[in-house]
Amino acid sequence: MDGRGGVASFTAAAVHHLDQRELAAEIKRAAAEMKRVEGERAAEIKRVEGERAAEIKRAAAEIKRVEGERRLSEERLRADAGAI
Repeated sequence: MDGRGGVASFTAAAVHHLDQRELAAEIKRAAAEMKRVEGERAAEIKRVEGERAAEIKRAAAEIKRVEGERRLSEERLRADAGAI
């Protein structure tokens, strides 16, 4: 044997080790990217929920205003009917 099997074996082991390190680094990058995207998604959800809550609050205020106007109109109508 001329020793080339040992070199090939060592080279294969070194390449495998590099592949494992690269794979681990890629997994770490992917996990960081997932965390970033999840954070962005959570922020977007919070923003949209805030907008919807504000819309609901505005709609409730509008309903209250319209109901007040209706009651006032009914009272005026009754007053006018009583004056006749």
